[in-house]
Amino acid sequence: MAGFAISTNANPQYLRDLAQATAQNLGFTLAPESDWSFRANRGSTAAAMFAGGLFIAYCRFRLSVTVAPNGVAQLALERNAPVWTGVAGVARVKNKAKQLAEAVAAALSSQGATVYELRPL
Repeated sequence: MAGFAISTNANPQYLRDLAQATAQNLGFTLAPESDWSFRANRGSTAAAMFAGGLFIAYCRFRLSVTVAPNGVAQLALERNAPVWTGVAGVARVKNKAKQLAEAVAAALSSQGATVYELRPL
């Protein structure tokens, strides 16, 4: 699944909590999966199908935190690709995923954490 990855020196718990708060601030509904992963959802299937993805992004993102052996925390944001919404719908989802990843990276930086990398998955 495509998406984004953020590598940082932030504490893993802090990274998870900040990602959750940022997603909620952007209008996503959260659903926990485990201690280190959650789903961020926005939009509905019916609305996206009705609008054809032109105006409503049907976002179902999975965010998970891992720690590399060198101690670097990483947040992976995996996005959905609702092809049934057409090219415009998929593009809207890609943009929402990028917006969320960039908002998390900006929030980390504003709190004094170092963001080593923000890259596509």
